[in-house]
Amino acid sequence: MCVHEDHDLVSDSIVEYSRLGDCDVLTKLWGQSEMIIGATEQPIYVDVGANIGACVLEMLLTSTAPIVAFEPHPRDQFCLTSTLVALSQEQRDRVSLFPIALGNEKGSGSTIYAAKGNMGNSVVGVVVKDRANRISTQDLYPPIPIQIERLDTNFNTDSDAWNIPLMKMDAQRFECRILDGMGEVYDFLAMVSTELASDWLIGQGYSVRGLLDRLRAASFKTYLKHQGFTRAEELLGEPQEKGLSIVIAKSKKYWYVPN
Repeated sequence: MCVHEDHDLVSDSIVEYSRLGDCDVLTKLWGQSEMIIGATEQPIYVDVGANIGACVLEMLLTSTAPIVAFEPHPRDQFCLTSTLVALSQEQRDRVSLFPIALGNEKGSGSTIYAAKGNMGNSVVGVVVKDRANRISTQDLYPPIPIQIERLDTNFNTDSDAWNIPLMKMDAQRFECRILDGMGEVYDFLAMVSTELASDWLIGQGYSVRGLLDRLRAASFKTYLKHQGFTRAEELLGEPQEKGLSIVIAKSKKYWYVPN
């Protein structure tokens, strides 16, 4: 697998452990997906914010699903595509990579900022900041212009053939904008694995409550942490500086994913 040569949080973890532990929950959820959707069409895994492709590769090697991945930063795209070209033709053909960011409207005037040492902390439209809201320009890679599109423009929503049991969304504060651009894709989607952090969302003018309200309006009713049965409403109290990994699902049943 191709990783960043410079010190980088995700790349260093893969070098040390030969994989990224954050992807484990996705394979567990994928094993439950047919119980939720029950559709006849082939299920598709969607990865929003694919980074260098650790979770794309995990799903590629542990399932037979076609994969649709979105990654706007060219440095991460380079690693991901370098990994894919080293795989078999059958595996490469199962991955569709879109070199764009997702949002609530289409446009080419936005910029992505990335922190040195943590390319996973790439933020669209605003400068990356640490918890104390201090960062030096020497800690950032040069900003890069990117293309933003709505998710529903990349799926033919006039077709009823889509079956998306699981979408991973790692968008560093841009989640509400992505949800606002999903349109009828909601109808084909069963589960979203993402992070919630109020401080991050506030940086884009949104909130945890606003994110959850959007999902409730689209019939997503079940919320839990990976570590156990915790209602998402409990996240509305104290500000969260650090992202809390959760799964949001349409099923009325709680889905427990072991740590």
